[in-house]
Amino acid sequence: MPSRSLNVLLRAFIAAGGVLLVACGAGPTTAAKPAPSPPPTPVNCSERLSGGGPLQAHLTGLGVSGDKLLVDFDTSTPGYLVLPQASTDFIASPSGLPVHLAGSSGASITLRHVPSGTFAGNRDLKPAGSVIKEARILQDFEGVLTIGIGLSRPACLGAPAPPSVTRFVVGF
Repeated sequence: MPSRSLNVLLRAFIAAGGVLLVACGAGPTTAAKPAPSPPPTPVNCSERLSGGGPLQAHLTGLGVSGDKLLVDFDTSTPGYLVLPQASTDFIASPSGLPVHLAGSSGASITLRHVPSGTFAGNRDLKPAGSVIKEARILQDFEGVLTIGIGLSRPACLGAPAPPSVTRFVVGF
């Protein structure tokens, strides 16, 4: 686990439009701390840091293809944080309501600098026969977009395909 000061630095980097990827590492699974409304608890994964993202990118598409989540934008992929977790329980924002997605483990993707309320497509995907059992927009507020993903198996992020100009692909 990173030190507290490194954690603060990483979060500041993400808030400034940077990119943080979380990928599988070796070692025992980290136990979740019990709480009535817990934030996502990551499975034991190491962190990798990259940079990039436009000042503003409109979400234009959300889809699933096999074990990949496809996220489309009008310009280029904004800064994002991908965080695997041990359950499919999430908290919607800004409502604070609990959300349970299909599957046995999960992940969340938080994207920055995405204008709120502009996506008119399907906000809750339930593909059949996929590793991804459900993908739902959990937050679309004040330029922050969070997508919760319910998975059929414990999943750390596979090496993501490099973002194209307009499509971000996350494989599990």
